[in-house]
Amino acid sequence: MYLLRWILTLPFDIGFTLLAYLLAPILPLFATSDDHLPSWLSWFDTPDNPLSGDAGWNDPAQHPLVAKLPAYLRKICWLWRNPAYGWSCNVTSIAVAPGTTPTVYGTPNVGNIPYVPGVRLVVAGGPWEFYLVAPSLFGRCLRVRIGWKVGNLVTAKDPGPYQFVFAPNPLMGRSE
Repeated sequence: MYLLRWILTLPFDIGFTLLAYLLAPILPLFATSDDHLPSWLSWFDTPDNPLSGDAGWNDPAQHPLVAKLPAYLRKICWLWRNPAYGWSCNVTSIAVAPGTTPTVYGTPNVGNIPYVPGVRLVVAGGPWEFYLVAPSLFGRCLRVRIGWKVGNLVTAKDPGPYQFVFAPNPLMGRSE
């Protein structure tokens, strides 16, 4: 049932993601005084952070090239980094019953920051997440993350709702 739901949602998610990439250059023009998008553009906003990005995004040590850009261009890059984030957080996200203990198969702490290669499948009642991190090109890593971000139950005991995710990226973060 959850796999079918994910498959049926995927084309809409891809469509909104592509639309978000196209609209990113004009979306910052609509920023409100609190550096978010107005409610009618909330599907393209990052509700947990302003358009200027989070602390890591604004850290010159982590993103030296981004830090040199004018504020308007940094906002565009942030929206490209998080396309249709509000859509996947608010429209296609999924809840998990309180107290659900996820079942973890594979490498529990797989991730790209810090770099821990491996494969993980997390099943939280019905919602699931597949996460793969492996060496890639140019000292980068391949990261594939699909399903809903229920892996956050494992790492942070996040109460949800869990964001829909379809994120294949062949050149994510550094592999070390």
